[in-house]
Amino acid sequence: MKKSSNEMNEKMKTLCGISQHKCNFARHLKKCKSCPIIQHLMDQLELEKKEKEHIKNELLKALRNQNPTINYVDNRHVNQNNISIYCYGREPPLNLETIRELLNDPETSIPEYTRLKHFDREDTNNLRLINKRECEAFLPEDDDDDNPKRGRWETYKKEDILEDVVETNLDELRKKNDEEIQNQNWIQWYESNDLNKNGYNKTQKFKEIIEAVENLVRLH
Repeated sequence: MKKSSNEMNEKMKTLCGISQHKCNFARHLKKCKSCPIIQHLMDQLELEKKEKEHIKNELLKALRNQNPTINYVDNRHVNQNNISIYCYGREPPLNLETIRELLNDPETSIPEYTRLKHFDREDTNNLRLINKRECEAFLPEDDDDDNPKRGRWETYKKEDILEDVVETNLDELRKKNDEEIQNQNWIQWYESNDLNKNGYNKTQKFKEIIEAVENLVRLH
């Protein structure tokens, strides 16, 4: 049955937050570079959620059998079961094979690298949005302290911390690729989007990566 003009003109919101008429929705999905990245991250998070729920159920089953006493520590409105968090900038490095796999998909490489680096493990979850304008990072108490888990939560403007996260992770992937991997497809993507030039943080691609990483942090 043919759709009415009212139905076709009805607006729908895309994953990247843009409102589109139904008749233009499919066209937008084909052209938009942010939507596939956001969808990929959402799929990964949904898979992680299911895996964590399974682990949680298994742990609860074991705890019911053992009847232990559990002590929880309140840490700035987050309940953690005696988990020590790595400070921001002192996370354990990802292994080379994981990075090699990430570089095969340049468009999702930075958000996915960020997810694995900061959110794949509970003890590296050192970033969180606290409102629309601010973000918290778990920073070292002392830059000269060798303990990577001795730190404090500090609040920053959201834009500042997100830009630092993307700049740092982009640079880490570039160096790892230059020194050990040499993925030419990733290098071509990096250079064709002017991420190797002065003012790279003003490019459209950098802004798209910022948006994808913000959505990632918000979901965690």
